[in-house]
Amino acid sequence: MEITWETERTVVLTGAAARAAAWCSQCGAVVESLSVPQAARLAGISTEAAAKQIKHGQLHALTMPSGELRICTTSLRRK
Repeated sequence: MEITWETERTVVLTGAAARAAAWCSQCGAVVESLSVPQAARLAGISTEAAAKQIKHGQLHALTMPSGELRICTTSLRRK
């Protein structure tokens, strides 16, 4: 699976670890998700800035069964 996101620059994330489907309670739907570092890279921000945006509800955080924290791509697109 490949995720391509067009902005002022193009970032392509590939591989199985690039995406995972998960339930986002804030969206009320199953969404694609990215790891925090992947989402930060895609948004052009630091992981610390992503953490602040999660804290303020600007990005939706999803906790996977493994305990990994991931970001809802729907909330990332709304930024």
